[in-house]
Amino acid sequence: MPGFQRTLLTAAAVAAVALWPSAALAQMGYVRFDVASVADTTFTFATIGARWISAGQVGLAVDPGHRDALIARFRVARVDSGVATAVITSQTGRLTTSHVALLSQPKHPFFAQPLFWRGRWWRDWVCGARALTISDQLSAISNNSGPRRSQRSLPTRGGTSDARCQLIANR
Repeated sequence: MPGFQRTLLTAAAVAAVALWPSAALAQMGYVRFDVASVADTTFTFATIGARWISAGQVGLAVDPGHRDALIARFRVARVDSGVATAVITSQTGRLTTSHVALLSQPKHPFFAQPLFWRGRWWRDWVCGARALTISDQLSAISNNSGPRRSQRSLPTRGGTSDARCQLIANR
């Protein structure tokens, strides 16, 4: 019976993790902007300090008073001197100035991240140090005063050195 209980508890834990609600769209790295004015199919919001907003970006309009309930989807039409105008592409309710616009800040490419260049520098430094160490070891081996491969004594057949054995050893 203990084995069955453990299996049952494991299955319940797996089911709980699988069925756990995922993060809402509004909680996944969106930046909030207050809706300034609403027209028939467009609305405006202030973008002061967010220079990354450009025409063509898509976003969501949500109601913060109702736990970020989705009100509309939109596409930014233009950005002029700190004010963005967006066109509503679909909506579930009437958009008002009490709602907020959510836009996802674009991700920088991997090579624009400082961490990438720090890692690259570290890799180059470690590999360079390793290459210097290996080159020092190789030069020490090549400067070794011991006999080289071609100068080693070869096994003899019948007491005399065979030329074929030397050719095979020198390859």
